Amino acid sequence: MEYEELVQMIGHIKAATDIGFARDDELPVGVLDELTDIQNRINNQRLVMLGNGRERPFDVADLMRSTQA
Repeated sequence: MEYEELVQMIGHIKAATDIGFARDDELPVGVLDELTDIQNRINNQRLVMLGNGRERPFDVADLMRSTQA
């Protein structure tokens, strides 16, 4: 999997959890916790791919802004 794909996945999960937290009373218990856990695991993989001293090619916040424009 490419680094950029991981960043996109994180961005989509962040968007989903933002919507979910606004409507958490309508979701099954634990869904947001599971999404957050998945996001953390993907982010850990992203960090492994970066390695030490490598410049970060993408920022999730930048990706989120580009999809909202």
